[in-house]
Amino acid sequence: MPMELIEVRDTVSFYRVAKNANIILRIDPLLIVPLYRLTFYLDIRNIDEGEVAKLFQSISNKLVYIEDVKRADSLKSFIEERYGD
Repeated sequence: MPMELIEVRDTVSFYRVAKNANIILRIDPLLIVPLYRLTFYLDIRNIDEGEVAKLFQSISNKLVYIEDVKRADSLKSFIEERYGD
């Protein structure tokens, strides 16, 4: 199913969205907020380091660091592929 990704360009706008979310995903260099069937993101490479630090402090209780993203047809197929039968 296709999805729309909405880029947020500044930390103030991103915080407005993020404060309403239950979870914020960090997949470097992006911060991603799934909210109300929409997905908002901020590319932190485009933001001043000081602003990024302030933003991280304000959302730290919702932030989840993602190491890698995999695609699988089902949880069962993922486990079998990853760990064998």
